[in-house]
Amino acid sequence: MSTFSVSGLASGVDTNNLIEQLMQLERQPIVRLQQRQAQLRTRMDVWRDVNRHLFNLQNRAADLRLQGLYRQSKAESGDSSVFTATAAASAAPGTYQVEILSLARAHSIAGFQAAEISGQPEADSRTLLGLSGLLEINGREVEVTATDSLADICKRINETDEIGVRASIVDQRLVITRQETGAAEIAVVENELSRALGLHVETEPGSGTHRLNTLQEASDARIKINNLEITRSTNRIDDALEGVVLNLLRESDGPVSLVVERDHEQVIKAVEDFVEQYNATYQYIKSVSSYDSTTGQAGVLYGESALTRLLMSLRQVVTGTVISGGSYRTLADLGIATAAYKSGHAEGTLLLDKEKLRTALVEDPEAVMRLLGAQKINVAPGAAVTASSQLDENYPAGSIVDGDILSTRWGVGNGWTNALTDCFDDPETDAFADTGVWVRLDFRGEGGSPVKQLIDQVNIYTLDSSLYPAAEYGIRDYDVQYWDGEQWQTLLQVRGNTQGVRTHRFDPVSTEAIRIKVYASNDTAASGEAAARILEVEVMAKSDGAATRLADLLRPYTLTGTGLIDARRQGAEREIRDLNRRIENMERRLELREEALRRQFLAMEKAVGQMTSQGHWLELQLSSLSSLNIANYRK
Repeated sequence: MSTFSVSGLASGVDTNNLIEQLMQLERQPIVRLQQRQAQLRTRMDVWRDVNRHLFNLQNRAADLRLQGLYRQSKAESGDSSVFTATAAASAAPGTYQVEILSLARAHSIAGFQAAEISGQPEADSRTLLGLSGLLEINGREVEVTATDSLADICKRINETDEIGVRASIVDQRLVITRQETGAAEIAVVENELSRALGLHVETEPGSGTHRLNTLQEASDARIKINNLEITRSTNRIDDALEGVVLNLLRESDGPVSLVVERDHEQVIKAVEDFVEQYNATYQYIKSVSSYDSTTGQAGVLYGESALTRLLMSLRQVVTGTVISGGSYRTLADLGIATAAYKSGHAEGTLLLDKEKLRTALVEDPEAVMRLLGAQKINVAPGAAVTASSQLDENYPAGSIVDGDILSTRWGVGNGWTNALTDCFDDPETDAFADTGVWVRLDFRGEGGSPVKQLIDQVNIYTLDSSLYPAAEYGIRDYDVQYWDGEQWQTLLQVRGNTQGVRTHRFDPVSTEAIRIKVYASNDTAASGEAAARILEVEVMAKSDGAATRLADLLRPYTLTGTGLIDARRQGAEREIRDLNRRIENMERRLELREEALRRQFLAMEKAVGQMTSQGHWLELQLSSLSSLNIANYRK
């Protein structure tokens, strides 16, 4: 912008102020564009908050789909001063009677006081003892010198690797305690040094035979569970009851109850968190996308039809019926229901009846899992199974859908196999054949009629046992395919597999049949033993549980890059950048306009100044002429 200015001295007009007012008028289009930018930024912030709410809701819904959440167990001791207990998911519910007969204790020995060892009445743990030699403890040697005190010996014991004990100073005595509890004792080789320290003492005065100076006897823990006596070397017992850990604290006066049961509180907490997040999300989206007739205020995203549809879809998800839910078909059956009209709660609010949910979890936890989307249905059982061929009747193709996944019954009717050797183009290089061998599952409905299934997961179990590990006998290279009505389509390809169980997830497909096409095995083709070995195939139908449906609903909104919210944000960013370019262009034009105005007003000032000067000259001339005429008249 030009730095010159005009003052208005010639014209008497405040041209600077006038130009500023004119430029303010000229800037109004820019102001409107800047206001539009501010609106877009506000909308972007609100969209960002909408995305945050939806993302949090997705996470809470994902929590409800975790099977481990529903498998939690808890163990409760009838007297926590006697023992405490924790339970893993594998723990079987039940009630037990536990009696603690004795605790496991670590063997502990002690020596003489420093004063007795040194013969100095005032001696303490820092007094030099004047002893030397080797202490051999649990097969490890500890050197003692004449300049060592009890504290030095204690430190040296603790610094010895793998010695299995801890030393300490108690009442100016050296105390050595075995690091592990149990009946095993500390092994100290008797010698002059051990006797001088008092670690070995005479069995009887003057007997000449010595024993360890034991403070605490070594002992195992002895307990009874339902009157069955069990002995362990530790007070933490994790192998007496499957999935249960017992922490023994003291001997009991008799049996103490232990109750192992499913822990539903974590499920209830997860549902509570979901309901809370759902309500926060629903009410926030409603507030920013609706018009408040009472206040006359419209939400920042008012008119966004996508959000209106989202709110409607959210209501449908939480009130809809789940076909695979079993004994529970709606969230209301679990105590998760929308607030009644005029109940005092905002429209669309979810309310949770914890007791109703707790009852449902106790009565039919599997149905709760299916309803919420934590458990899928295996549609393989009942399918018609065929194969390219099978080795013999001991390896029937139909056995791969019988639900038995144990490799221990391989060769006696559990699992299918077929030789692969002849299917290789080149056995030495294991080149893939054009066809391969296959096993096929055709889904059947009632009466055996073909039926389509919407599937999104296939689990494949190959032979895998200690005798026949998958890395040596399992299938190595294979395709998973589905029938599209006209031809086989490949869902996924696996090469170089060495695992016994493979879980394959994919985008849902609707099909009447799938097949596993095997090209290579982990055994040696050149030996003539190469074979496809499949123990079990599970085909999981896509869950229609509430949490799964919610995830499917929200995914198009929250996907990074391609989701609706990201699209709105990117559109706003593009418009803001375009407005910036327009504002910059308009600013440059305004600079030129202001310079032009200042030039025009400067020219005007100059013209006014010239006219003023000419007027003054003319006045002077007229004044001179008038004076001359008066003089002539007087003559």
